[in-house]
Amino acid sequence: MGVDRRGFIKFLAGGAIGTLATPVSFILARDIAFWTQNWPWIPRVGKRGEWIEVPALCKLCSNACALNIRTVNNRSVTVSGNEDHLLNQGGVCPIGAAAVRLLHSPARVKSPMRRVGNGFEPISWDEAKKIMAEQLGKAKANVALISGDESGSGTEVLTGFLKQLGSDQAYLMPSELQSVTMAWNGVLGGQGQVGYDLENADHVLMIGADVLGTWGTTVRNKKIFSRNRDKASFVYVGPVQNATAAVSHKWVPSFPAKQGAIALGIAYHLFQEGLAADAQGIQEFKSFVLENYSPKKVENEAGVSAAELGRLARDLVRAKRPLVLVGSEFGQGLGGVDLAAGLSLNVLLGRVNAAGGMTLLPAAEPVVEGAPNAAELASRDLLAYLDRVGKQEVRTPDVLMVYEANPVYALPHAERMSKLMEGIPFIVSFSPFMDETAAMADLILPSSLCLERFEDAYTPYGLGQTLYTAAVPVVSPVFDTKPAPDFILELAGDLGIDLGYGSLEEVIQAKAKALGADWRKLTAGQPWVSKATLDVDTNALWQKPFTGMVRKSQGTNFYVALAPLNLPYVGSEKLATPGDLLTIIRDDELLGSEFFVRINAATASKYGIGKGDRVKLTSPVGEINARIALDEGVMSDVVAAPLWFGRTAWDYNSRNKGENVFDLLAAEQEPVTGMTVFTDTRIKISKV
Repeated sequence: MGVDRRGFIKFLAGGAIGTLATPVSFILARDIAFWTQNWPWIPRVGKRGEWIEVPALCKLCSNACALNIRTVNNRSVTVSGNEDHLLNQGGVCPIGAAAVRLLHSPARVKSPMRRVGNGFEPISWDEAKKIMAEQLGKAKANVALISGDESGSGTEVLTGFLKQLGSDQAYLMPSELQSVTMAWNGVLGGQGQVGYDLENADHVLMIGADVLGTWGTTVRNKKIFSRNRDKASFVYVGPVQNATAAVSHKWVPSFPAKQGAIALGIAYHLFQEGLAADAQGIQEFKSFVLENYSPKKVENEAGVSAAELGRLARDLVRAKRPLVLVGSEFGQGLGGVDLAAGLSLNVLLGRVNAAGGMTLLPAAEPVVEGAPNAAELASRDLLAYLDRVGKQEVRTPDVLMVYEANPVYALPHAERMSKLMEGIPFIVSFSPFMDETAAMADLILPSSLCLERFEDAYTPYGLGQTLYTAAVPVVSPVFDTKPAPDFILELAGDLGIDLGYGSLEEVIQAKAKALGADWRKLTAGQPWVSKATLDVDTNALWQKPFTGMVRKSQGTNFYVALAPLNLPYVGSEKLATPGDLLTIIRDDELLGSEFFVRINAATASKYGIGKGDRVKLTSPVGEINARIALDEGVMSDVVAAPLWFGRTAWDYNSRNKGENVFDLLAAEQEPVTGMTVFTDTRIKISKV
């Protein structure tokens, strides 16, 4: 007898119900689960333990952020921002969010290493001390230091050690803090560390300062933006519609490296409004502005219309609590004219030490004998020093120590830096990671990561008030690493040098005591905060005339302006791309090993280039290859080139992906101030 459609469906349904009604399927499923979950290669849940939340301080980039780390059985598990801390007010950036996973990064150096031929071999810390003692004995006072930590006591320990050896060759990596300090103290004759009360400003004009990307305490700035956007206005002036421009109330396109011209063009209008401070040299400054920075001239130079300059000036005058922020589009390399011009706007508007204005903050005095104070260290120009190394006036150092920095990768004309490093007899890298500088070193002494050591930060640049924060280790070191300051203090003891302390913990405790901070509160995640400011003597400002400071533009052979673009999820000057962040890099940013630069359609048409085309970018000092992405958020005749690609060391997550934009950056010394400037690089673009 045949089976019709209805009968067939009943058969299937009955079979299914019958199977469910018998224990066979359940027994089989149970047995399969048991077998598969007990195969030897299946990961097991670790030992159970109590969740503990521990305060920490992240310094994986030039900022500092207060974190809360959840741990179980001395193993860090999750990261969150400390909501009660002024540094970042509960926020956390992509790099900070990866801090826990970076403890186990394949790029970490797992023990001390010394160079053997073209490779490295592991050694003990005792062997490392013997090697260091021998090399320092040969070098005597001819030792230099490059540090990438401008707010921590670790740098103080290393600079104090150098001083005891008889050397003053200690330098910080370039940063906005350095440039502003040199402009404020050197050009205008001010004092103290410049800060900004961004929280209480009702109108913020940002000229080049990428407040949400590279300028100051960026995570804190994002919280302020989101909280104050309905009661304050934010205006960004710059060549690219970056993250700051995208969320500001207004974006005013301008050419790169024209911050000074724009600020002086606004000053022209302020002088026309009758604003002027009672200060030494103000009449000379006013005459310089009125003669050289008429609105039409600024329009031609910077690409901002005369009418727009007038509107920017009027908005500042009408606001109750205006604030002007001037900075490099990528957080470093701006000159004295640009920064002094921007600082002058706050002075002319009467916004110094006023609510919502520019503040002058006292620096912390060093507690390590011989260490330079913050202003002195910030005034030393690393690039000017490196330019003189090997020439008659400056001997090549016999020993170079590099702490929390990667100068081979993150300095202008990076290829030249590599060649310079090759000429130094002995290089010591205190890096947690196998970065480009460590790969060239003779001795790698891996510093413990910030979550594995005592750490502190004194008033990172951008804050409007003085702040000191400290943290204890969250977890024990994962590998055979040691905090660099602790190693130096041990080495100093072996060499008979008394720095006054036996560990970095003791140094931080001494600094806290000198400030009057409560150690228990500090290590519980509560910062020490002071609203004290330094009195400003406006009569002593404008000590150096602006005449003669203006740099001459590059030759016409290089016709496109370069705008380095920060992509925070790609990395930082200290850190390559964490593996889990590769997934959020778009295909029009990185495709395989090729990275993309961004131009608008008008620029593409002008130079006969289309979307996806391969091009060569050539500057006076180098060249790189890239592909083209079209973006109407880039000003005409500007190439926006993303930073932090082009790694040659680290690990498989980031190595050999894209190119290093620092290879293109040309550095030059500014007349009168002598400051090294590397924001104004022009390039040629050619299709390949």
